[in-house]
Amino acid sequence: MHNVSAGDRALAIALFIVAAITAAYWILWYLVPAGEAMLSVLPGDAAHKRFEDAFLAADTWMAIAAVIAALRLLSGSPGASAWLYMAGSAAIYLAGMDILYDVQNGIYALAAMPEHRDAVVTEAVINLGTLVFAGLSIGRARKASA
Repeated sequence: MHNVSAGDRALAIALFIVAAITAAYWILWYLVPAGEAMLSVLPGDAAHKRFEDAFLAADTWMAIAAVIAALRLLSGSPGASAWLYMAGSAAIYLAGMDILYDVQNGIYALAAMPEHRDAVVTEAVINLGTLVFAGLSIGRARKASA
């Protein structure tokens, strides 16, 4: 391993974790019986299912970009910044779409209902985590570009 800063190592680990959580989400959603119902804030709602299903390709791209960025960070490659920008901008796009949908469709308000609370909290954590991930990725890329 090259002379990689502790901050870059920590960010690389975070990038790998983001990719793993993203993969786990979709494995749970599609392959685990009742996984979709467990993750969905509106289980059984066909329109909401179509909305969520539309994220698979973009989430996959974000996860791939995150893994490549992590590998580039760990190798000390100057190309890490480009991949950090790609992963971070994909995360902003995904969070923006998800948060806007949730606000426009009253999803966060469902947290007041006990039967929806856990799914809404999970949704909010995903939204916030995606924005934090984007900020860290783009912040590190900007630092290298300055």
